Amino acid sequence: MTTVKQHLDDISKIQSKYFIDIGASCSTEHSQSEVLLELGFSGLMFECDPQKFPIQFQKMMGKNVIVSPEKVTVDNILHLLESNNVPDGFYLTIDIDGYDYFVLDKILSKYKPQLIVSEINEKIPAGVKFTVEYDNDYFWDGSHYYGYSLSMLSELLEKYGYKIEELDYNNVILTPGLQVEDIKDVYERGYLNRPERKSMFYYNADFEIVYSLPKEQQLDFIRNKFLPTENERQSRLGHQIDGKKISKRNFILY
Repeated sequence: MTTVKQHLDDISKIQSKYFIDIGASCSTEHSQSEVLLELGFSGLMFECDPQKFPIQFQKMMGKNVIVSPEKVTVDNILHLLESNNVPDGFYLTIDIDGYDYFVLDKILSKYKPQLIVSEINEKIPAGVKFTVEYDNDYFWDGSHYYGYSLSMLSELLEKYGYKIEELDYNNVILTPGLQVEDIKDVYERGYLNRPERKSMFYYNADFEIVYSLPKEQQLDFIRNKFLPTENERQSRLGHQIDGKKISKRNFILY
């Protein structure tokens, strides 16, 4: 939901004029990366969905961008950036719908993006740290189980020297600096207390009760939501139930 045009002042400070878009998926609408290209940036986009990639590749032909079908993982991301001679200080967009946290951690271990836009799992309440554990075979099954929580991000902020510039519903914007504002206040202002939230994120209605629970009960609620059903436990990875592939559900929650 966050748009590039809302952050033109920050973008103007990016000297490299280069962007990385992981999980681009911009085949059907005017994307953030397209706006950056219009602003004179060049970039590298990753979209591993075999249905979306050819559409996106065709859409980006003639533009100053490389579109790759490579699946980005913790194991290959640094090699991918190095082999494409990516300059440091770039604009980073990451939306993998899965183990985003670990890929972001890996990138920050070597690079210093000047502006980061990352999707979070917005329904996880402030104070709860959650992330999908890294698994190269992970894929999003369309459920609530994906990504990481805003509070989980606090560890990376401290480790690498970033701050939350803004939370816009399910997108967090990070810039280099010291995190001063409390994560809970950021979450309430950027998602929980916004008047349009319930109508825009109607599919999160079954999570609504979690915000009124004490911490330990919140953890139990989320754990029960994310643990596989008995039907899923009896199926092997890659099998299907009701037409949907079943993935392992390993996560960190505290």
